Amino acid sequence: MRPRGPSASHDYLVTGGGSFIGRAIVEQLASGGHSVATILRTARPSLVAEYVEAGIDVQIGDLADPTFLSGLGLRADVIVHAAATSGAGFVGVRKLEQDNVAATAEVVAFADRTVCGHLIALSTVSVHGRIAGGVISERTGFVGPDAYGFTKRRAELLVTQAPQRGRRSVVRLPGVLGPGAHRIWLAQVVVDAAAGRDINIYNPDAQFNNGVLVDDLVGFLSRLGALREQGADAFPIASASPVTIREIVEVVVSELGSDSRIVATASESESFIIDDNHARVEYGYTSLTIEAAVRRHARAFAATGVS
Repeated sequence: MRPRGPSASHDYLVTGGGSFIGRAIVEQLASGGHSVATILRTARPSLVAEYVEAGIDVQIGDLADPTFLSGLGLRADVIVHAAATSGAGFVGVRKLEQDNVAATAEVVAFADRTVCGHLIALSTVSVHGRIAGGVISERTGFVGPDAYGFTKRRAELLVTQAPQRGRRSVVRLPGVLGPGAHRIWLAQVVVDAAAGRDINIYNPDAQFNNGVLVDDLVGFLSRLGALREQGADAFPIASASPVTIREIVEVVVSELGSDSRIVATASESESFIIDDNHARVEYGYTSLTIEAAVRRHARAFAATGVS
């Protein structure tokens, strides 16, 4: 870990640099020539060494600790707040509150205090809870989210409340694909297909575009970060050109040369697609099609064995 100097200014500060998504953001921004600092919750010696070797400023600490960010002698033109705790496993509500709400409050205060040009917070489409109508867009309401979605929604409101300075954006993510992805349905489908296991799907004929390749996400964040007009917005992104759930699983099976059986079952739960036209029209978001994104993820898994 680099020692904390009296002050340091960077193009980007990325929280959650030890996560799959955070690490991809840090590495791609740094490889693009940007000055990058990142915050890790816990020290991971091999990752810290890798970052320092690449010229990335690394700090270790708990974002929810009010003394941590205030004690850092750094600022950044753009903050990408990627740190969060998901609802996977046996995570208690108190932990979700601390890591998703209290930590975000400290990041927002830090952004205001250091006159950050643009604070971008990564959120989730899970904030919407139960979906009626089969489509999620920036206009979709919030009905009965689980504890994870609820705490992420509270974090969103902290970010988008009247900005004191600069720009604030909340980007609501579906499952993110790429080497290291886990805890999402598509990544598990790839793992199961590679192992030749049966793949159970529900609502096989429902349309699906609920994934985004991590490279598309990072490219968009780099462009979005250039915005400085004061204001706030929250919106989802996804992949282009929806196909059916059955078709997307068939793509995985075909790409991996798998003999997995696809077992289709009807379900009473409603499937949905993501309408990200707002991000595309207003902010220039572009992406692969969902089929191309899944093919690329499956090929990467076949080459590396990393889901």
